[in-house]
Amino acid sequence: MYTLSRPKYPKVEWKALTLGNGIPRHNFILWLALNHGLTTVDRLAKWGIQVDQDCVLCKRRQTENMEHIYFECQYTKYIWSKLLVWMGENHQIGTWLEDVTWMSKRARSGRAQNNMLVFLFAAVMYQVWTERNMRRFQGKEKEAERKVRDIVLQVHIKGQQNAKWKKRLEQLNSFP
Repeated sequence: MYTLSRPKYPKVEWKALTLGNGIPRHNFILWLALNHGLTTVDRLAKWGIQVDQDCVLCKRRQTENMEHIYFECQYTKYIWSKLLVWMGENHQIGTWLEDVTWMSKRARSGRAQNNMLVFLFAAVMYQVWTERNMRRFQGKEKEAERKVRDIVLQVHIKGQQNAKWKKRLEQLNSFP
């Protein structure tokens, strides 16, 4: 009776992405992004808050929304593609939904390579979102190359705690 009385929530394919062994703040931003909970400019406009609509990351006349930030924006695409090449992945970056689907499939496997990709995916979401906020609200900027270095450093630090990751990281260059 208890089981029948509990609400039935729809299963989501991306559950494994947020349950990984990543950094909690990265996983939280990823979870918000997966639930379309990030307050992008298009959402602010729906609430009646008027701000500049252009993307502050790529500085093109593109409206800032989830689909643009992840992965239409050249800034984000550069970071993600650089990390994928570094990991030895031959993946064509697609839309937000396509990459979430691809990563969700990879997250279900327990292989070190896939676990590291999930970590990188969450790190990219976090780093891009914090960069967006720094540019929009504080006027400060970091180059995409610097963000790649920050993410790689985080992977190396996290990899020291995991024997499988450590072995895989030894096979990779220390920096893409």
